[in-house]
Amino acid sequence: MTSDKLNKMTAVADQRREPTPGEKEAAVVATARRESRLDRVQVAMTNKGSDQYQISSPHSDEAGTHFQLLDAVGTSSPAFADYAVTSLANIARSRGQEAVTETQMNAALAMLDGYKPENEMEAMLVAQVFTCFDVGMDMARRAKQSSSREMMDSCMTASTKMMRTLNATVDTLSKLRRGGSQTVRVEHVHVYNGGQAIVGNVGTGGGAIRKKGGQSHAAKTVPQAATATVSLSGSNAAGPFVQIPVDAEWSMPDARRDKPRRAQRQSKRVEARRSVAGDDRDAAEDRPSELRDAGSVRLRG
Repeated sequence: MTSDKLNKMTAVADQRREPTPGEKEAAVVATARRESRLDRVQVAMTNKGSDQYQISSPHSDEAGTHFQLLDAVGTSSPAFADYAVTSLANIARSRGQEAVTETQMNAALAMLDGYKPENEMEAMLVAQVFTCFDVGMDMARRAKQSSSREMMDSCMTASTKMMRTLNATVDTLSKLRRGGSQTVRVEHVHVYNGGQAIVGNVGTGGGAIRKKGGQSHAAKTVPQAATATVSLSGSNAAGPFVQIPVDAEWSMPDARRDKPRRAQRQSKRVEARRSVAGDDRDAAEDRPSELRDAGSVRLRG
């Protein structure tokens, strides 16, 4: 860099304003976060022509870069690492380019290295995330710059599909990392007036328990070995809680009655209708025949 260019850059820098206190504080926080992160793997690209390029280390530690690449794709196989890097290079290359640039290649590797895949499967899913993001953003750019409504709709549809696939792939990665299971942690249980709670290992009957006492699922008693603490409050929900240690087995009432409520209500309504109909028949028989025939009218031809 010549002295004239350096003087011009210094003059432009002197014309800029000083950072505000908030900007200075944000810069300090960003600097600390940057220093806590490890540097991502980087490579040097040498174009050999005819869509061929050579990947090498940007510094003198070739072995260190080699092992960084293996770790970035979650493998110990150089063959898989070569395949993964070549696939990323083909995706990162823009349309019309002869070969991928160092910036494009290192950006793709930074995303892959940032996730730290544990194995080849995770590495392929992360590469799929990069592919969906790159293609989706490119389709969104084309839709924004399109001059016709048909082209804009087509590009936006493709972009939306890519983003949905990206979200689905991220969910798959999360499930793969946690093994498909979820853990829900409950730290406090508040039971107010009129409420009930079960603390401990709760076992439900489900379809495996046969019908007992006219019930479909619930057993007569469910012992609960409770070793936690239940917080109970009075009528004032915002007031202090009373800690009650529970260390005994509980006998819980049936979840359902021996006879369903709906069946009880229906049987009562049927009995009431039968009783009213029987009373009407008895009253009609007790009336004199003149009164019974008073309302009848004979039609003569």
